[in-house]
Amino acid sequence: MSSAMSRAVYARRGRIRRAVAGLGSAAAIVALSGCGAIGGGEDSADKATENLRTAQVLSVTLHLTDPKNAMASAAAETGEEEMAATVLDSAVTITVDPSGDHGVGETAAAAPSDPVEALKQSGAVEFSYTHAGKQVLAVRMIDGVVYAKADLDEMSAISGQDGANPLADMPESMSSVAEGLKAGKWLTLDLPAVAEQHPELKAMLTSEGAGGLSPDAAIQLQTELVEALKANSTQTVTKSGDAMTITMKVQAKAFLTAAFDALSATGITGLDSDFDDAKEEIDGLADGTVDVSLTVQDDHITTAALDLHSVAVLTGDEKNQKTTDGVTLIADIDDSADPVTAPAAEDTVDLAPMLTSMLSGLTGAAGMDGMDGMDGMDGMMPSTDVEPTS
Repeated sequence: MSSAMSRAVYARRGRIRRAVAGLGSAAAIVALSGCGAIGGGEDSADKATENLRTAQVLSVTLHLTDPKNAMASAAAETGEEEMAATVLDSAVTITVDPSGDHGVGETAAAAPSDPVEALKQSGAVEFSYTHAGKQVLAVRMIDGVVYAKADLDEMSAISGQDGANPLADMPESMSSVAEGLKAGKWLTLDLPAVAEQHPELKAMLTSEGAGGLSPDAAIQLQTELVEALKANSTQTVTKSGDAMTITMKVQAKAFLTAAFDALSATGITGLDSDFDDAKEEIDGLADGTVDVSLTVQDDHITTAALDLHSVAVLTGDEKNQKTTDGVTLIADIDDSADPVTAPAAEDTVDLAPMLTSMLSGLTGAAGMDGMDGMDGMDGMMPSTDVEPTS
């Protein structure tokens, strides 16, 4: 097999695995939506989904477990033990803190049509990456104000390279950014304020925001995904003490097809080609199920789990079946998480002055039409076949 053909085959397998992994994630999300997809009349499950739906702040932490050492053993064979250990010791946390008093699963009022006002009312979200229990990277957005932080020492420990080294090449105009990162401060940018000062950015926000879902369309999509999950899965409920586990076996081809059809019908712009590509990949799946489980304790959903081996089986990739034996993607769920808050002002470095300076420079350069403003410079520029660029 030629190298080009090999790359094509592996790329296709990668797309299939991502499609099926997306299936498992979609199944878990739909099951967690609180719309009756789980429970089968179980009182505790009904209360748990309602508690999740009305949660004021929701936090989900994703990480892998490898109880049979399948990943570790495969990594040892290829000399990638350190990489595997890093992955298994890492976690990503997503925290959602909606604006207003509605819960994460409740329908909010339609966002303002003005993109700046929509940002100001967007609520809060945080993405955080931790390794060995220590936070390495974090990004927050609170009503349009972005905060980002990196622990350079932890990044150095993980990569084996000096995480501060790239900062040495930063221009003098960005010295405050470099020093802030070294000091462990948050970089911050008030997007609504910057957009109001720069109409060109507001125009970009308007363009990027087009094609979103209205509240009614979001409800319709959620309902159709729930119905698709019910129609294409079986559920088994087991109990142990005050804990209950709900295991779902989801028919991959049927659910993926129904899910993509529902998403396509929403009319979200820019996704047609992605949907077409994904549908082509569904035909490459073997018949079978993806296994997803939910744990309910004290009337709260505490864990969702996706069996990655069941995904590998459907893709037909024997190597990945061996590598993923027993490997599970775990989502630890906290429906009473702490709110996402802004760091103290003294712990931040404002990026707005630097961004404003950059935008002003670009605007000035773009405003020079042809050779306007360059009178008196004839003969000072070398002759070239390449047109000068700003």
